[in-house]
Amino acid sequence: WLWVGWILQSFVWLYDKVILGVIVGESELALYENAWWLMFLPTAVISHIIFNYTSALYSRYQDDEEKLSELFETMSSLVIRCSAPVAIGLVLLAPQLMQLLGESWSGSAQIMMYLLLFGLARPLLDEGYGLLWARGDAVSATKIMASQALIALPVIPLAVIFFGTQGAALSMGLIALWGLCFLWWRVSGHITVHYRRMLLMPAVACVAAATGVSLAPAIPEVAIPVFCATYGTTLLIAERRRLGEIFARIQQVRADS
Repeated sequence: WLWVGWILQSFVWLYDKVILGVIVGESELALYENAWWLMFLPTAVISHIIFNYTSALYSRYQDDEEKLSELFETMSSLVIRCSAPVAIGLVLLAPQLMQLLGESWSGSAQIMMYLLLFGLARPLLDEGYGLLWARGDAVSATKIMASQALIALPVIPLAVIFFGTQGAALSMGLIALWGLCFLWWRVSGHITVHYRRMLLMPAVACVAAATGVSLAPAIPEVAIPVFCATYGTTLLIAERRRLGEIFARIQQVRADS
């Protein structure tokens, strides 16, 4: 089941590029690839690194529902608080980033906006799959991946035909969101998770950071620090105690391991 799931997941995350290459050509595909890899950064530099550590811990506490619930909520909260501002910041600051990256990247800025949903949902999938695998529910994980593949098969070609590259980008976000909702529903059958506590305050901090950027001068040297400082300050003020709990629990888990 793990092997089948891995094949299906690989198909889902590569299928859009194959379709774009066939239908719209190499130049549009190149712009899409640039935008896709930028919006994949929250997953690559945050979720994948944490997953290498947490997947083993989920297996260790697989029979202790209380500890497993606390661990999943802690690690998912950490992923959300780190990955969400990166994804949103990449979209909000895309014009400024294009100034830094060069003119050849400029066509990717608009595509990044349509990939925002993908950038937000994708980092959270690994944690959920890791928990299902640890609980011995690899079949459910594979079914979720299969449902994403079945949706992608007709939807992505139609989206590209009618809406071009932006259609592919938005479709990938919706497919990732569908998988995440399905996944969290299955996770809730194994453990208790307080999703509001995981999501609410990072959302508030991201809104505050977006507001700060809208008021700042549109140059990289100002806009990027304003976004980071506003997000960090808002989260620290609103969740100082919660952040302390998260890092204290991480330290405890490290000590136990």
